[in-house]
Amino acid sequence: MRINHPASTKMGRDNGLNASRGIDRRTGQVHMISQCFQLTAGGEWYQTYLQSLLVESAFRRLSSLVRAAHHSVFQGRSMKSWAQDIWGLISTRQRRRQVRGMPAIEMLEPREVLTVTFHGGALLDQVEVQGVYYGAKWNSDPTAHAQVSQFDGYLNYLVDSPYTDALAAAGYNVGAGTAQAGVVDAKVLKKHQVVKDSSIRQALQADIDSHLVEQPDANRLYVVFIQPGNVERAGPGGGTSKTSFLGYHDHFAGHDANGADQQIYYAIIPYHSRPNAFHFELPTPFDSMTSTVSHEFAEAVTDPVPGDGWYDDDLDGEIGDLTDSKVLLNGYYVQQFVDKDGETPVPIETSIELPLSIQASSHRHKHR
Repeated sequence: MRINHPASTKMGRDNGLNASRGIDRRTGQVHMISQCFQLTAGGEWYQTYLQSLLVESAFRRLSSLVRAAHHSVFQGRSMKSWAQDIWGLISTRQRRRQVRGMPAIEMLEPREVLTVTFHGGALLDQVEVQGVYYGAKWNSDPTAHAQVSQFDGYLNYLVDSPYTDALAAAGYNVGAGTAQAGVVDAKVLKKHQVVKDSSIRQALQADIDSHLVEQPDANRLYVVFIQPGNVERAGPGGGTSKTSFLGYHDHFAGHDANGADQQIYYAIIPYHSRPNAFHFELPTPFDSMTSTVSHEFAEAVTDPVPGDGWYDDDLDGEIGDLTDSKVLLNGYYVQQFVDKDGETPVPIETSIELPLSIQASSHRHKHR
């Protein structure tokens, strides 16, 4: 997503959860209507959740429907009838909720004119991905250490998979890429230390200079995974991974090991467990992170300098910002993206969407 900072920098970000309240702030269709019963059992929590999903003018109507549903099943009313009421209310009118530091977004109507357009900037058309695991805990913590190879395996799969095939088929002029073995930058981070974006940039440049990582070029993308337990702070005005985002991608003017000028493209993936935000509807931190990685990957290859590549000016978003639908691909949770028509192409070999996942049957600009 494009973020306007005081310093006039931009970055693409995936910022879909209000972690302090554990609520998914996104909009969309609730797939498992039966879970409304579980929500009602939790008192008023379901109201907060549903209000975050819907246009406020529709919220009162939905709340009454859910309450009625809780009782009507025992009064002989067809479950199908009230489920259809709820389904129609959710699926036909959706919006993004205003998020701290973000502009309010109005509801989207079906589009007849393409609005995801190319702005002439760089593309990572044959992306070269490398994972960079920032923090000594990736070596010292057994669980984190085991996940290094798991994330590397995921990146190796993602770059040449039905996901990249779908990106190519959508007409974004990008194709399959390659992935190189990840490396651990064993920086000792104090407990509760907030990692700044500027520190990540400095670390990446130092890793390039020391040949710890592969050298940057026009297709290189570094995916930086922050060690568990640390909060990351984005650039000026960007907020933190505790409350404001799940991940983001950006770039900076750097150089290769020989001193030649080079744009450095990178994505930041904080560890998705407390104190950070995470996809609460996904089973594990790993699953939550793979979804966010796919979001940032799709945006980074099609819009590495946010706003200069494939971008929707009308909705002020990148292709991962305009849908929140998640699917399973080869056992990995991935987030879909929109094509130039605003539709969400489904990669081949995907499985059914998650319960309470966000579907993409209508178009919207998301907070994420």
